[in-house]
Amino acid sequence: MSVKMKKKNVLVLYYSQSGQLERLVESVTSPLLEDSQIEITLEQISPTEQFDFPWSFFNFFDAFPECVYMDAPPINQPSAEQSKYDLIILAYQVWFLSPSLPTTGLLDSDFAKNVFKDTPVITLIGCRNMWLMAQEKVKNKLNDLKARHIDNVVLIDRGGSLINFITVTRWLLTGKKDKLFGVFPEPGISDKDIKDASRFGTVIKKALHEIGDNPISESILAGYKAVTVEEELIFSEKTGYRMFRVWGKILRKVAPRKSSKRYPFIIAFAVYLTLAIILIVPISILIRKILSPFTKEKIAKEKKYYEAPSGGDDFNLINNDG
Repeated sequence: MSVKMKKKNVLVLYYSQSGQLERLVESVTSPLLEDSQIEITLEQISPTEQFDFPWSFFNFFDAFPECVYMDAPPINQPSAEQSKYDLIILAYQVWFLSPSLPTTGLLDSDFAKNVFKDTPVITLIGCRNMWLMAQEKVKNKLNDLKARHIDNVVLIDRGGSLINFITVTRWLLTGKKDKLFGVFPEPGISDKDIKDASRFGTVIKKALHEIGDNPISESILAGYKAVTVEEELIFSEKTGYRMFRVWGKILRKVAPRKSSKRYPFIIAFAVYLTLAIILIVPISILIRKILSPFTKEKIAKEKKYYEAPSGGDDFNLINNDG
């Protein structure tokens, strides 16, 4: 039963290049915006350097080392006026198995140090399919900020690793989002998945009413299938991230960002990445399947860890009003 509450203040922070993440944010927050007892502040992160979309080839890969090593770019001071919120929703993209540079810039800012402390935070991820390492980095940043990470929601492109590597890369570098050759599916999170994400907003709204004047202290999205870890990608992502660290270190030593001296190494990295996704990832998935009878328990533990704090269960879905 809901209890009478004072007005709740929710801060939503996001950075969207193509507009996809912005649509996801709009879907999740739509039930909250309809509630007169909830004040929503929508704040798009504004880096001092603009990252154009679609990307050019070299600009895209030139951002890779700084993403991996989280070299935070400066951001413009957010306009949000309050210093304390009842809930923060942090929506972000994944760039090179890391949070986007504008997101890193936000988490390293004085604004974040003032606003995130002792505040419950829900992370909202919209990406191709690999997000585990990026979320680990964000969790560490939130811990440093003394924020309380209570939930995580993840929506991905369901096209499959090889197919969406082709379609998403084309989208990023050309801006074209149509069906490639009339056969490959459109890249990105499906319209249906984005629309259905409003259910999370409905649950959040309900929770804000039910807690009254008390702070949110635990997950409110458990049982609503907020996140699902693809077991076969855990090993691939860990392996890929280790190699990203190696390549990132090389590129950072070669020259600073935006230097043409990096170009030959960027081309080499792009070739390596393409071959890794086409050859190494499928092979590693096959090896993991062969070994799965012997690693089943370990994988189950890893899956549970990465799905926390919301978890991948759906036991509350049948009772969800949204």
